[in-house]
Amino acid sequence: MYQIDIGKSIPSSEATEKWTQEQYDETEGLHRLHDSFNFHKKVKEEYGTDRKTSITMIENEQGKPILEPDELKRVWKEYADSV
Repeated sequence: MYQIDIGKSIPSSEATEKWTQEQYDETEGLHRLHDSFNFHKKVKEEYGTDRKTSITMIENEQGKPILEPDELKRVWKEYADSV
């Protein structure tokens, strides 16, 4: 629960929405002021820099990733023929 000055509790969804709007307004203000350093700092702070990309590997029958182009072509051909 989020406490406001008058001591009234507000539901967490409202608190989250209010916090999100405040963050948005602050970020938008930095962008409007052309303060690129602090704008990008704020964006990194909010979204992080640890965006990990996942790579899907095609595996053979034994569950090992296929690294050879010829083997990969063979597996794709088998798949296309089965569809």
